[in-house]
Amino acid sequence: MLNRQSVIKTILIAITATVTACNGNETGKSPTNKPVNDSVVYIDDNRTGEWSEALKTEIAGYNAKIAAADENFHYWIKKANAFRSAGIYDSAIASYRTYLNAQPQDEQQWLNLANTYAEAGDSTTLKVAEIINKLFPDKSIRTDVNYIKGIYYSQTKQYAKAREWMDSTIVNNYNYYDAYMEKAYSFYDEKLYDDALKVLTQLTKINFKHADAWYWKGKCYEALHLPKEAIESYNESLKFNPQIIEAQEAIERLSKK
Repeated sequence: MLNRQSVIKTILIAITATVTACNGNETGKSPTNKPVNDSVVYIDDNRTGEWSEALKTEIAGYNAKIAAADENFHYWIKKANAFRSAGIYDSAIASYRTYLNAQPQDEQQWLNLANTYAEAGDSTTLKVAEIINKLFPDKSIRTDVNYIKGIYYSQTKQYAKAREWMDSTIVNNYNYYDAYMEKAYSFYDEKLYDDALKVLTQLTKINFKHADAWYWKGKCYEALHLPKEAIESYNESLKFNPQIIEAQEAIERLSKK
């Protein structure tokens, strides 16, 4: 009988085979996606899907560390995060899988793997999500999995399904702020600005200092041609995060009208 670690490695091999069958041998293929503020690992907003000189240098450094000693396998996570930050999803996924072959019981990296599939709009997300639920039957993990499913459906523009999974996430954890934001983004993308405002207002009642929620309230008010309310919301966002340049630019733009 296989032990739990062997079972997990067998699952990883099966996932690899499925992805290869679906995608062929392409590497570095990265669709253009709206940046996601994920709950599992923070990724910044500058995703290009391209190799920059800085990324080449960073990856070369990690490769040198990995080659230097077997115990440096954790640098595969750093490689994965770097690729993911750049939007080079296939390479990020390959790096997470390589790490998981060495540390198959690391639930956080399983979540990162699933989340990367979701950001890439890859339906393998759903297969990995169900595997995670079976391997790690914990409410907090299940909550993250629900959120990741929502990300996948949002990335593939299945907004109603995305909101269903975000609602499931919120039911499990009322303070899962990213789920509120993703739900609001989905309404905004469908130009349902009033609905987005309701979600964002709910979030600012839960966490009054949530700068991103205030910023997006401003964007919704601006889309509804309500400049006074938009400026007020942008000002609130800057009160809690003065680094939101877009909010300041929006205030200056609206003030000139």
